[in-house]
Amino acid sequence: MNDLAIYGKREDVLDLTKRLQSTIPGGRKLTQDEALSLAQLSVAHGLDPFNGEAWIIPGSGLMVGIKGLRKAAKRAAKEEDGVWWTEFINVPASTYDAPENAVVYECRIRDTVTTQAWSKAVNLITTAGVLYKEAVQAAGPAPFVTGIGIATPDEKSKMPLHQRAKKRAEADAIKQRYDVALFAEFGEDEPDIVEAEFEDNGNGKPRDEGTILNELGYPQPEPEPEQEVEVTTDSITVANLDDATAVTEPEPTGPSPSLMPLPTEPQPELLPPSNGDVFDAVVAAGLSVNAHGARAVLQNYCRTGYDTDEKAIAWMRKYRGWKEGHDLTTTEAAAKANAGELPK
Repeated sequence: MNDLAIYGKREDVLDLTKRLQSTIPGGRKLTQDEALSLAQLSVAHGLDPFNGEAWIIPGSGLMVGIKGLRKAAKRAAKEEDGVWWTEFINVPASTYDAPENAVVYECRIRDTVTTQAWSKAVNLITTAGVLYKEAVQAAGPAPFVTGIGIATPDEKSKMPLHQRAKKRAEADAIKQRYDVALFAEFGEDEPDIVEAEFEDNGNGKPRDEGTILNELGYPQPEPEPEQEVEVTTDSITVANLDDATAVTEPEPTGPSPSLMPLPTEPQPELLPPSNGDVFDAVVAAGLSVNAHGARAVLQNYCRTGYDTDEKAIAWMRKYRGWKEGHDLTTTEAAAKANAGELPK
């Protein structure tokens, strides 16, 4: 095999170079070498330069955004047969000797590989007759990697202060946990790929898609027939119970089939609100931020029972693996976990 094969086919790189110069905002201002460098990075590492995973700043060099780092980290995790997820914590600036006006975040990355290894160690201790809580104390806290993100108001950036600090923290944590050396600088201001100016060809209007495709040697697409679409405005906003991220979904007309037990399936026994031991076990396993979040997820979505620490942890591990590792909604991930499907 050609030693250069890992960098992609020559014709693919050259074709993408031409497309970048013709289609991305400001692409025509890129030199041939700049466009070629961006195309080579994108092809070699499987990054999409059209959605902010990678870009180039003329005169500065190649940049990789948080989307690109996440994609590379997910590939690395897949090679380990695992998945990973994040947890953000806003900490005082003094924690890391940052300026008083700085915003500081920690990003903790946990993954199924190290968490399962830790769980096996705890199980070995408990099989010797040690109580679970004492076993956790003996094994230590569930493993995670911590990344630090610091942002100050005096920095030149269009991105909000807190969002900037979070992205830096996540990037730092990802690069610690996974080998994602992409030979490019990390940049959080993804929209600022290059200065965007449309070319009007003298008529004051931007080039349309058909013109761009024609310049690239492709036939213009056939116009699609108009279709009548019924639009409804009824929607509800639901909160993600374990990370407090709000999403909008269509209002259901009845109970979700994926969450309704089968006629022959026994209803799980819900633990009383005062019993937090099983929820604390889920937190100790690194599968929830706090007992309240663990309680909310298990009581509202688990349909297979969680009356023991082992059952609760096993279900939450499948649930978090599907949700974080495969970008599923809370309902979709819960349905997978209730079916006993293991994340791939």
